[in-house]
Amino acid sequence: MSFHALPQSFRMGLTTFAQRVHETCATICEILSPVHLPSPTIPLLQTAAKHMYANWNFRNCVGAIDGKHIRVKCPPHSGTMSYNYKKYFSPALLAVANAKCRLIAVDIGGYGKQSDGGTFRASNLYNNILNETENWPPPKELPGTSVKSPLVLVGDEAFPLLEKLNAPFPWAVTD
Repeated sequence: MSFHALPQSFRMGLTTFAQRVHETCATICEILSPVHLPSPTIPLLQTAAKHMYANWNFRNCVGAIDGKHIRVKCPPHSGTMSYNYKKYFSPALLAVANAKCRLIAVDIGGYGKQSDGGTFRASNLYNNILNETENWPPPKELPGTSVKSPLVLVGDEAFPLLEKLNAPFPWAVTD
């Protein structure tokens, strides 16, 4: 059925339709975000660390972090901020997945031109890790020792090596 075949009472202008789409998306995000994209809390991160150890034998690891570019049409007035190294426009998504491959932290909307490390440095997650806010669990003793070790994330070589973020040494030689 084409637009013109609809009765006049069902038609609406393009601007009105665009506004309704934005309102609907905002409402969906408002309702579903707390359920499916919760803010990381200490109990959530501690549970994630327990599952990481149970499934992967990695103690004090909260989850794995990585970035993803989502291809979009060129946003109006964006210049080159959204143009990424893969030669297309994209916002950057940063996500932390737990041992069960479920997202426990997400940061959406970084500039496409940023690397994963740059997106991470601009995120709230980075601030929580560095500033030791109330949202990050305290160090935990390693079993059989009195040594306390921080809970950490693991990432690839695009991320910086930090006390609470394990990443491979870029100069490491593998055989």
